[in-house]
Amino acid sequence: MNNKKFVIIMFSVFALFFTAYEGQALETPGYTIIHVSDEISITISYVTNEFLAQYETFIEFSGRGGDPRRCGIAFVSNILVRNFRYIRICGAEIMFIVKEDLFLLSELLPETPLLVDWAASGSMAYGGFAFEDESGVTRYFAFNYDAAGYTAFRYMEFDSPPKKN
Repeated sequence: MNNKKFVIIMFSVFALFFTAYEGQALETPGYTIIHVSDEISITISYVTNEFLAQYETFIEFSGRGGDPRRCGIAFVSNILVRNFRYIRICGAEIMFIVKEDLFLLSELLPETPLLVDWAASGSMAYGGFAFEDESGVTRYFAFNYDAAGYTAFRYMEFDSPPKKN
């Protein structure tokens, strides 16, 4: 009986915590804008033909051998962002740890989105990214899709302890 109560309590805490940090689901389906600070916003978007038509150039990363233009997501910044990292994270619910850097950009530019092949699998599939904010502090974010329609992304910022071996 104690295990059931613990599981129920943990699930409730997770649901409240994750909902509190949910990204803004905008009127146009398919993306979420994360307002990191007064200066920096990062958009996570599904890659669609409409998205691709907005840009002349892209940076592409295919860690799984897939085509980011067909089954991927994009990261777009509103201003130049330094040391942008697409990362593999482990953990779930409230605790995340950076497992490894998958791709590093010294600069993510607004006119050149980063396309990555990413496919959520399972009900709690998370991706991650990190970057240096305007004060030089590295900020870490976990994200997953909005299971209530797959039209936006949910996200949460986390403090990352040292990389897990």
